[in-house]
Amino acid sequence: MKFLRHFQTEVDPETPVSKWELSEEGKEEMQRFIQETSFDCGTVYTSTEPKAVETAERLAEENDLEIVRTDLLREVDRSEEGFVEDHDRYVELAEGYLRGGDEADWEDQEKVRKRFNEFIRMAESGSLVVTHGLFLSLNIPDGDSVVFWHELGFGQLVHHDF
Repeated sequence: MKFLRHFQTEVDPETPVSKWELSEEGKEEMQRFIQETSFDCGTVYTSTEPKAVETAERLAEENDLEIVRTDLLREVDRSEEGFVEDHDRYVELAEGYLRGGDEADWEDQEKVRKRFNEFIRMAESGSLVVTHGLFLSLNIPDGDSVVFWHELGFGQLVHHDF
């Protein structure tokens, strides 16, 4: 299965993170990616968050793919914590979360893993999946999820077999 982290977003502290959209730079990066990459699969699964949906819709248009939107692929829910303006503090919270700590009031890891496993059971093998950084970092790496998260860029494609 191929997993794609959505492209760069427009940070808007007044809007819930789950409603953020792609930035202009993200849209440009997405266009370059689409022009350079083709997909040999029939379906693209996507989170229902706008930043992922926009990415999936453009990929589907260019590659004649069916789109399946699912909340199972949404990002880790951080709404109780709210927007963390200080980037260093956000990184600290994300690292702690990925290590299993509870410094941040974020969605329980077991719930996130349950969503992921439910998705894997229903998804067609060989599909393209558009989702989010923390979600992928918690579910994909065979090694250190914090290192994976730091190395995972916007618009990065990750192959993983289940």
